[in-house]
This record gives sequence, C-alpha cells and structure tokens, in this order.
Amino acid sequence: MQSQSLTVDRQIKRYGVPRLIFINKLDRTGADPIRVCEEVRTRLGVEAVLMQLPIGLGADYEGVIDLVAMQAVYFDGDSGEELRREEIPESMQADAQSARDQLLERLAMFDDELMELCLGEDPVSEALIHKVVRRSTIDLDIAPVFLGSAYRNKGVQPLLDAVVGYLPSPGLTARPPPSPRRDRRQPGMTRRPMNFRTRFGGRVGRLRFG
Repeated sequence: MQSQSLTVDRQIKRYGVPRLIFINKLDRTGADPIRVCEEVRTRLGVEAVLMQLPIGLGADYEGVIDLVAMQAVYFDGDSGEELRREEIPESMQADAQSARDQLLERLAMFDDELMELCLGEDPVSEALIHKVVRRSTIDLDIAPVFLGSAYRNKGVQPLLDAVVGYLPSPGLTARPPPSPRRDRRQPGMTRRPMNFRTRFGGRVGRLRFG
C-alpha cells in the first residue's frame, strides 16, 4: 500500500467523506485484488466490500464479474469503451457464488431485512443490495471495492455508475466546521508587519520581505 493512500485515508476519516475503492492495474503481473482488500481492512480499518471478481489477472485479464447482477462484464474496443455483459463462465461460477455470499454476509451486518433473507437462505434482489450498499456507504460503514485497469479504460464505467448510485451529492456530505484560528494577540494590541529582509533592485528600488 502506497504512502499516498494512507494520507488520503486520514483526510477521508477527518472530514467524514464516503468512499469507493478502485483497485487498479489488474493487467499487471502479480496483481492480487483479494490481498489488497485484506490489506485495506487490516491497515486502514475499513470494511472493504468486494463488489466484483476479476476474470483473469495480469496478461490474462479480460473483465470482471458483477457480484450484484451476477454477470460477466467485458470491455471491448480499442480503449475498452464498449461494455459487453454475458453469462458468467462456467469455470468461475462456483467462485462467483462464493464471493457473492461473502458480499451478502458483510452487507447483512448493516441491514436487518437482508440479514433475515440470508438466514432464511431466501433470494436477495438486486434492488435491495443496491439500497443497502448506498446507505452503508453514506453512513461510512463500508467502502465498496471495484476492479479494473484505468490505463486501458477497463472497469472505469462500472466505477462511474457506482459514483452516481452509491455516493451522496457533495452538497449533502456532512463536514465538520473548520477549527477557528487562535488569535494570540493581547487585548488592545494591533498587528504590525515584520520586515526580515531588504533588497535593493535597480529599477524597483527598495524591496522589503515580511
């Protein structure tokens, strides 16, 4: 995990801003989004909820599995601009179902209706999942995780859809008021500029820096 990620995390927590997480560069050798998710949970203390499963990694990266709609999503075209949805490959159906079950288990911790459906092993609608994800994201309970390769424009479209669907309007985001600046002057004192350097320029004359 990069130091800039830790810095961004501190600012997010300071101002109480809902977040989405995008794990990038799945087309690179050694990409491991599952490990990154665990690292986010342990190092940042964030309930990272995986919303997708990769179809291949590294040079074999082709797309993602949407764990809400349970569909395979491919990004065609020279720049991955064409979205194509198909059935999940047979070889990945078991892994996809297991990942979806884990998604529902994590979300059920924040919604009683979903918890009852999971305990009763009843089907869960996409609409309910989207509702729980949005509310839990805004309440800062979870951080939905999306996957892709931004350089190749793969995975960007679902991320943008999630921004619209799961994040609140910026005007509705609660932010703590800024801390008032302390005025260290004694009563009755006035501010005076302090000159700490003087230079003489040919055309401009005397320059003071304060």
